[in-house]
This record gives sequence, structure tokens and C-alpha cells, in this order.
Amino acid sequence: MRDMTAEDTGRPPESRTERPRWSDPGPEPGPAGIGQPASGPGRRLGWLTQSLRLMRYKLVIPLMRSRHAPEHTARGVMIGLMWAMTPLVGIQMMMVAVTWFLTNRLFSWNFSLVLSLAWTWVTNAFTILPFYYGYYVTGQVLLGHWDDITGFETFVGLWEGTFGADMGFWAALWAYLVDIVAGWGLPLVVGSVPWVLLTGFFGYRISLRVSRRHHAKRAARREATERRKAERQREQSAKVVARTQRDQTP
Repeated sequence: MRDMTAEDTGRPPESRTERPRWSDPGPEPGPAGIGQPASGPGRRLGWLTQSLRLMRYKLVIPLMRSRHAPEHTARGVMIGLMWAMTPLVGIQMMMVAVTWFLTNRLFSWNFSLVLSLAWTWVTNAFTILPFYYGYYVTGQVLLGHWDDITGFETFVGLWEGTFGADMGFWAALWAYLVDIVAGWGLPLVVGSVPWVLLTGFFGYRISLRVSRRHHAKRAARREATERRKAERQREQSAKVVARTQRDQTP
């Protein structure tokens, strides 16, 4: 009796093609984009989280771990923030170093140079446009030019049109001096002054409070450690005395 074939049973023939064991089709796309790569607001939120984490590790933690006096640390944060709020991106760290040298040599007024240099990076290539636009708007308001305030998108377009992607350092410096300083120089400088004063004042007060709190915690931990060490020494001394008395008892 012959074997029954697929034609006899009426079922379609099964495919002999097998999927290789190493192949991985990946997750099936589920409803509402489940299994799809993250994008949009989620990706922006991830970038913001990474930026805040970077600021914590590069700015806040060195502030808390500083071994200098709280006033010395707070002055460093204040100087760094004040130069960061000036429209001088590119030479702010140099200006901090010059300030440190002059105040240290001429006035014997010292501050943390390392923290100052670090805090100038609050304004950087990613934050320069929002800060500059804030200076520009503040300056136009202070100068009374209420009807001559450019929108943010127009401001960004003018900025990007001034600086090309393949522009060298000297070309970018010349464009900055000719277009930015000549065109927006007065509003930028005038508008940056309130930001410099406010961030310097609040930066000093907040960093001083944070530094004092962590110095107090560090001192409390050190005191507790010394207290435990003294208690262990007393216990050991008491045990030695008790053992000596026991040995001397007839």
C-alpha cells in the first residue's frame, strides 16, 4: 500500500525551508508603537537627563567635595558664573584665569580657580543661542526698543547665517566682531549686565549654603568616627585593667 501524499489528504505541502538558527527577526511591532525605537519627546527627555547628569558630575559634585573653606568655594562659583553670563563665549576661561591672577596678586583675594573654570561651561555651544537671545531681549527692553525685538527663530536664523559650518577660527572671530558686535553688541552687553549680577549673587549664596552644609556633614562624620574610636580605646583599656586586676588577685 503506497504512502499518502499531500494531494491525497487535500492539505497544502509543507515548506522544506527552515529558518537558520542564528536569524533573529527582532521584536514584532506592537500597538501604539511598542517595540519601535524611541524618538521625539522621549529622545529629547533622554538628552536633557544626560545633560543634567553631566552637570551634576562636573559642577555640583566638585562643589560638594571641595576641601577649601566654603567662602573660597563659593567665590569660585560666583566668578565662573559671572564670566559665563557675559557674551564672550570662547574667551571666558581665559578671563577667569586673568581675574584669578589679578585678584590673587593685587588684592590677596583668592577663589577656587578649578571651580570657576568649570562653571564657565554653563554657557557652551549648546546653550549659547538661548542665553544670547535672553541678553538681546533684555538689552532691547532696557534700552527702550520695545518695537525692535527680533523673534527667536529669526535670531537663530541670523546667527546660523553668520557662522558657516566650515568656518575657521579667525573667520568666525571676524564674523563675530563685524556682524554680532557691530549689529547686536550694545543690546547684548547691556542685557547681559543684569544676568551677570543676578547669577553672581545667587550663585554665591546658593553655593555657600551647599558648601557649608556638606562641610558640616563631613565634620559630623569625622566627629562620630573619632568618638567611636575613643570608645573602642576606652573599652580596650577597661579590658586590660580588668585582666590585670584578675591576674593580681590571689
